[in-house]
Amino acid sequence: LRIRHQRPSGPIQFDDLEVGEPKYELLVIGPRDSVLVEVAVTFVEAAPLELFDVIIGTDVDGDGEYTDEWSFGFASGPPAAPALPGDLTGDGIVNAADLAQLLASWGACAGCPADLDGDGVVGPSDLAFLLSNWS
Repeated sequence: LRIRHQRPSGPIQFDDLEVGEPKYELLVIGPRDSVLVEVAVTFVEAAPLELFDVIIGTDVDGDGEYTDEWSFGFASGPPAAPALPGDLTGDGIVNAADLAQLLASWGACAGCPADLDGDGVVGPSDLAFLLSNWS
């Protein structure tokens, strides 16, 4: 577990957390003292276009009472639309590479980049849209 914290009111970033037992311990080293802190992490699946507040509670003294130490918010949503409609690879042109990506995503694929018309399925209308923007 690696945590980056820029400043007390700034963002906290968790990297490389694995799904499983939702408790982690970290050593917090302060100017005068250090303490082993247990952190409980809950993994959730974010739905498109939702706002979240994450509150990280710690049990510093081990009594089972969690204290709200840090919190931060974020928004989740679908991937950004490509700058050029149909350019699924992001290389600035609509070509065979984009067609290959669209065909590889064929079928139910809600929220994926190849769902160009946003109907939750990569199908004939997405193919027509891509071909109409062919470079």
